[in-house]
Amino acid sequence: MEPYAFGMLISGLLKRLREESWQELIAAAVPQLNLDQQETAFALVCQLIHCDRKVAAVEQEFLLALADLMSLEPSRTRQILEVCEVMHRDCL
Repeated sequence: MEPYAFGMLISGLLKRLREESWQELIAAAVPQLNLDQQETAFALVCQLIHCDRKVAAVEQEFLLALADLMSLEPSRTRQILEVCEVMHRDCL
């Protein structure tokens, strides 16, 4: 994607985010992804949230809300969450 097109894409997403809730934005995006893509997206979000080894209550709530919006099996989302927690726990 050319830089100008990417900038327009980001501008459009930010505008939608200001006009709608994040839940509405994600609810519109999720159906565009197949199950493998949803799984990867959820895992990336988990990775980003856990990377500082501190998961705030609002971040935990976000992950649970996101899991509910996705078409993934609850056991799979729990598994992804558990793996991220293990990878990022402070055990040293």
